Amino acid sequence: MLQRHPGPASFARVAHDDRAFATPDWRPWTLEGQPDLLVPDAVRDHSRRMLTDPSLKQIFRRRHPLWRRADYDEIVRALDFVWDCPRDGTVNVTGYCCAICGHRRVSAAG
Repeated sequence: MLQRHPGPASFARVAHDDRAFATPDWRPWTLEGQPDLLVPDAVRDHSRRMLTDPSLKQIFRRRHPLWRRADYDEIVRALDFVWDCPRDGTVNVTGYCCAICGHRRVSAAG
């Protein structure tokens, strides 16, 4: 059985019910959506570059010093480099429209 984990609303985290505990099953992010023209090019470029930056973990630790056990998927969401479409669960890079439904981040939330 699949269920949504409680937590930040922007996290599209799906888990498998496994009696004792749930294991997260993160979806891969995509750049397939059209650029969101309401987002500055600099923000879009920065988000895209940071997803593979070797210092990603250090940046995360500086911004979230008390959050110790974060994996890559939690880090990129906490730093706002990706967003999860609430309509279809697609994980999109910040600054791009949803690759599946085509909505912007702002309009997909409402």
